[in-house]
Amino acid sequence: MSDLTIDFEWIDPLEEKSGECVSTWARLSIFVDTYPLTRVLDQRSKTLRDGIYLPLYPLAEWLVNDGGLFGPNRVSQARRTGLAMMPAIFGACSGRIRSPPVK
Repeated sequence: MSDLTIDFEWIDPLEEKSGECVSTWARLSIFVDTYPLTRVLDQRSKTLRDGIYLPLYPLAEWLVNDGGLFGPNRVSQARRTGLAMMPAIFGACSGRIRSPPVK
C-alpha cells in the first residue's frame, strides 16, 4: 500500500483580495510515497519545486462537495471523456495560479 502525504504551509497572498482566499493561501505539497504529485517547473526561477501555491478553501470545498478526483461524478466523467477534469478551483479567487511570492 502506498503512503499519501499532504502537507501545507501558510503563505502571505500578496495581492489577493478575496476573504477566504486571503485567509487560506498556502503552499501545498502532495506525495505518493516519495513521488511528488505537485511538482512544477517554476518559469521565473527556472527550478523545479514540489509545491503549488493556491487558496486551500476552494480546494477543501471541492473535496467535500464533489468528492475530489475520485467522487462518483468524476469517475463517470473520466469514463466518458477519458480523463478526469478538475473544476475551476483556481478561478474561485483570483482566476489564476501564481508563482511563489517574491519578497
